[in-house]
Amino acid sequence: MVSLATVQPHVSRGFAKVAAALGVACAWYRPTGAMNPLASANLLGPLQVLFDTAANLRLTAPRQRDKPEAWFGAFDPTGVQVGDYLVSPTPEIFFVAALDAVRPARLVLCNRTIDIRAPGTKAGYGALPGYGGDDQAAETSMALQWPCAMIAGSKSKMVNGDPKLPGDVGLPTQVVLWPAIPGITVRNDMILLDDLAQRHVLSQVELSSLGYEAVAVLETA
Repeated sequence: MVSLATVQPHVSRGFAKVAAALGVACAWYRPTGAMNPLASANLLGPLQVLFDTAANLRLTAPRQRDKPEAWFGAFDPTGVQVGDYLVSPTPEIFFVAALDAVRPARLVLCNRTIDIRAPGTKAGYGALPGYGGDDQAAETSMALQWPCAMIAGSKSKMVNGDPKLPGDVGLPTQVVLWPAIPGITVRNDMILLDDLAQRHVLSQVELSSLGYEAVAVLETA
């Protein structure tokens, strides 16, 4: 009787052969904490990977700017886990979002690197404790140097800034995707700093089996 358990080893060997023939040698990392997932101590070794933008692995579909999740990888899945990072020779950075039976891995192409901070609370003014808002000097560093995918949010997700003056535009939002981070839980209102020196406030944070997805609203003051 044929079952996934009996078919999977054959599929895995097939992926390994395809990767050996057409793939590239990648550096394979596994985050062990919240700080610097691509640190040398997290390197597991080389892994031969064939990257494609279609699950059929026919190498015919070009990449799309707004679809960092539309990547798939063929490789020997032995020992690979969701949340691992793969760094190609290009170099491009991907994280493993899903490892489903008898299918190529779903990957996310990263284009930014982020730090995450918990907001600090200013002393209250008047009768409302915490009314002063976030105190940058009191923020707590939660995660450092995490490669992620960050793409522009839709126009419907733009939020209004303050004040409302002629020529003002809505504050831009970004949709951000990154793996689960060992040891911490990311929540709404945390601060995201990207490698372009921009500050964002996180909103609509969701953690699923595919990792985190959140909306990041640009902070202007």
